[in-house]
Amino acid sequence: MSSRPRRLLVRVLGPLAVTGPADAAGALRHAPLRAVLATLALTPNDPVPLERLATVAWGARPVTGLDDALGTLVSRLRTLLAPVADVRWSGGGYTLCVEPGRIDAVRFERLVEAATRATPRQAARLLGRALELWRGPVAYPDLRPGGLDHPEAVRLAELRHRAIDRLARCELALGRAGAAADRLLEVIQVRPARESSAVLAVHALHHAGRAGEVPGLYRFVCDRLAAEIGADPSVELREAYRAVTGCSPGPCGHAWPVRPPRRPPPTSYVDRTSEVARLRALSATQRLVTVTGPGGVGKTRLLLAALSTLDTTPAYAELALLPGDAVPAAVAVALGIEATGKPDDVAAAVAGYLADRRRLLVLDGCEDVLEAVRALLKRLFTRCPGVTVLATSRVPLGLGGEYRLPLAPLSAEPAGDPLDSPAGVLFLDRAGRAVPPDEAERVRGLLASVVCLPLTVELLAARDLAELPEPPRDVLDLAYGRLSADDRRLLEALSVFHADADGTAVEEVADAGPGTSGGLARLRAAALVTMVDGRYRMPGFVRRFAAHRLAESPRERKVRDRHTRWVQELVAEPADETTVAERLRRHAADITAAGLPCAPPSPHLSAVDCFLPGSRPGDRHTRALDHHFAGEDGLAAIACRELLATPGLSPARQADAHSLLALSAPGHDGALHAVARARALAEAAGSLAARAFAGYAEGRVRAATDPAGAIAVLTRARADARGAGAARVDAAAGTTQAEALLRLGRVPEAGKVLLAVFDHVARLRVRPQPPLDVAARALAAFGDPAADLSVAGATAALHRHVGTLAC
Repeated sequence: MSSRPRRLLVRVLGPLAVTGPADAAGALRHAPLRAVLATLALTPNDPVPLERLATVAWGARPVTGLDDALGTLVSRLRTLLAPVADVRWSGGGYTLCVEPGRIDAVRFERLVEAATRATPRQAARLLGRALELWRGPVAYPDLRPGGLDHPEAVRLAELRHRAIDRLARCELALGRAGAAADRLLEVIQVRPARESSAVLAVHALHHAGRAGEVPGLYRFVCDRLAAEIGADPSVELREAYRAVTGCSPGPCGHAWPVRPPRRPPPTSYVDRTSEVARLRALSATQRLVTVTGPGGVGKTRLLLAALSTLDTTPAYAELALLPGDAVPAAVAVALGIEATGKPDDVAAAVAGYLADRRRLLVLDGCEDVLEAVRALLKRLFTRCPGVTVLATSRVPLGLGGEYRLPLAPLSAEPAGDPLDSPAGVLFLDRAGRAVPPDEAERVRGLLASVVCLPLTVELLAARDLAELPEPPRDVLDLAYGRLSADDRRLLEALSVFHADADGTAVEEVADAGPGTSGGLARLRAAALVTMVDGRYRMPGFVRRFAAHRLAESPRERKVRDRHTRWVQELVAEPADETTVAERLRRHAADITAAGLPCAPPSPHLSAVDCFLPGSRPGDRHTRALDHHFAGEDGLAAIACRELLATPGLSPARQADAHSLLALSAPGHDGALHAVARARALAEAAGSLAARAFAGYAEGRVRAATDPAGAIAVLTRARADARGAGAARVDAAAGTTQAEALLRLGRVPEAGKVLLAVFDHVARLRVRPQPPLDVAARALAAFGDPAADLSVAGATAALHRHVGTLAC
């Protein structure tokens, strides 16, 4: 018996066609006939109910003599398909009885499946045959419910693109890089969000000697992702770009904003260039790197300098002077996770969030909390294979796999003049003047007599050499002793801040009155305090020294009480949502140290909402939002009407109420009217959060009739939500956007948006509920159905298809 494949009969990978009688093309001009045959071909040898066939043939309009009309169509199909196939009545419907391999869609899938078990050369031949079966851009074009591609057509389109990727890999393996690159570039022009194809194209262009085309390709994909769904390229695409071009792809612009690392001081950085490059390189190859060295050697300064050269934003936790049980909470705050409870519960939440993510975690100042850091990292390294940790500590952490980068004092003994040594160069730079000949020998003696820690050298450079009749044994103690009593108290008060602080905050906490600015200027002149972006910062070693002095003082309790009051006033100070969100991110360490949450653990509109005036748990506004995010739109509408009846209601709250009414309105026109009212009120209030929520409501309303228009509205809404710190709105809008993208057959974009939604859900640990049903539909379109889907399982599966979410 011949093993050659039988001749095709029904072709649905493009315009419907039947291989058979000469008059088949003429018969298939009849639209109802095409629709019925295409529907029967979806499930060959399985019955299709009459109601479904009638709907695809004539829509919802009534048809006189429905059974007779369908019978006539079936009779014509039998004539077209005979003698190879037949249409029979069975089981309450009509069945297309045919060998499945005579349908091109079935044969296409069989060839693609066979290619997965073949050698590259055999696979290339099989995949070429499979792709030749396509005669148009869309399968089943006669079945487009609501003007959108049929779900089976969407699934086949994704399988087609996976086959193209597979063929390109085979061509690369066979040395045909140019053909692979051209094939992939054609796909990307039409489907720029297919980052798997873009990654392959980057490598194919490189192997074809066309690396000069890679930057243009990368920019094209990035621009389309940003414009169409407000997303950044995946980690895999960024790494491919870096590997081929040797250049950084630049920072992400659409990641959810979290607390960034502090910026390095504006002063020059002397003789640590090689260490910065080494730390940067180690961050890409080692899971745990600890920068070690004595206090004042510049560990944090080195870390900040290295981080400033990276194109990712790490989660940065400052642990110095924290109690051990606060370490998990500090790391949770750095990651933006809303986790409360016992330290072990918070640590479990951190590990659960990071389990399937690639993140760079920075732990600064671990020496005081070594046991807590070890316990947390053991848990993370067991559960979180994608986590990299950079740490600073006076001593190693003592964990397996730890790479230690010891930082030594600066050298003061070159072959020539000590003033030309790294320590001498730093001294002259910080002194800001040339050393007269009569002082030069004195400086040489000082540098030779002390351990040249960078902090020590800077403190010496700030001194009048006449004050130093002999080399000091403790330069920091000497600098402290030279301060006035008021300046000492100011320095001690500064030690309670866990982040950079402006002059107003320092004045309020230190209670130093009008002399604060002068005192800060003197502390800067003494090199005990630096200024970065108009804010005051204390070096870690100085802060530890000052905190010890404060602990010995009876004023400590009053200073810490003033710091707590300052934090409470800070989070309650009225401002627009963007300002409040940025304020909370910047002062997260101080807020946590004061025992307050950095974001409310509740399903409110905005992550900053409970800190705004007029919003308290249990009020009508909160209750309305709670009902909506719980899926109780009827109760939300009742709460909104009560809310709108409240005297003196702010325009922002009115906007939220009208947005919620739009989401529960029974008619499309009424919903759009409510949305327009909500938008006008949000703009009048100048509220970014209210505007984001109104955009989400409009997107939900438009998605039913205009999914393409809804996607654009939701992209803007999600950008507004990020600016306002409204993570729940971003998550809800993302879910709606993913559903609209799926309806349009844009599966990779839907998967990418869903990853961002799952990231929000994992961080927020509260409603909105994870959209597992939407994820299941996306995975089914990817050809990866899952019967029992969890958040972790959905996230891992989506990573396989659309790459890793860039943070």
